[in-house]
Amino acid sequence: MASYLERDDRTLLVDGELDARPMGFGRGGKPPSYNIQIAVDADTGLIIHHAVTDEVNDLRMLHPMSKAVKELLDREHLTVVADTGYSNGNAAAACEADNITACVPVKRSVNNRGNGDEFERSDFVYSADDDSFRCPAGRVLARTQRVHPQSVFYVSRDCSGCALKSRCTTATRRSVTRHVHEDALDRMTARVANRPELMRLRRCSVEHPFGTMKRMMTGRFLTRGIAGTSTEMALSVLAFNMIRSINLVATPS
Repeated sequence: MASYLERDDRTLLVDGELDARPMGFGRGGKPPSYNIQIAVDADTGLIIHHAVTDEVNDLRMLHPMSKAVKELLDREHLTVVADTGYSNGNAAAACEADNITACVPVKRSVNNRGNGDEFERSDFVYSADDDSFRCPAGRVLARTQRVHPQSVFYVSRDCSGCALKSRCTTATRRSVTRHVHEDALDRMTARVANRPELMRLRRCSVEHPFGTMKRMMTGRFLTRGIAGTSTEMALSVLAFNMIRSINLVATPS
């Protein structure tokens, strides 16, 4: 057990279910579970692809699931719709590179600066021409050499004497960050904003199969281990698709 913890950098294991992981974060966190992924065809309601993973959330699943569906259908282009849990700049850029149009509401950080009335990141205007930001007072925040794997840092050249500084920062100079794939995130945000009906379509398409299979399975898997759970899930998907196919072609008596 100790070697298993060290190998996978874990702090918790379930005896007899070593592949499972605690899912989610915060108060909404779940006990050790599996992350079930499904891709549903919006026209027919059939499940095209599914996967059982030990990913603790959906952040890294948008691109691999979308790419698998695109290859399975042998399509030149694919449009996918997912909820905010899949919001990921790296995935958005990877989807664009593979000719996949991802429509996902982008998760933005909330304003937790001071009492909530200080300037947010969205109050700073980005200029692609010189790769810099302009603050609400019109001053420049230049790009620095400090680069996080997913973010680039920008710092004000001078905040002294600024009349708005009390609403901006208590530090000497204000800094903001920009995702390395911010452009892809902006395009994804625009797609969702321009077509709000997509999220309603997603709810109608994806939530129904999940709900039906949970009812069929009494809400819990009966097998253990990711291999056994994958087999059980495959059988459940097969049963759902058979029932769905019958309903699609059935005619009223």
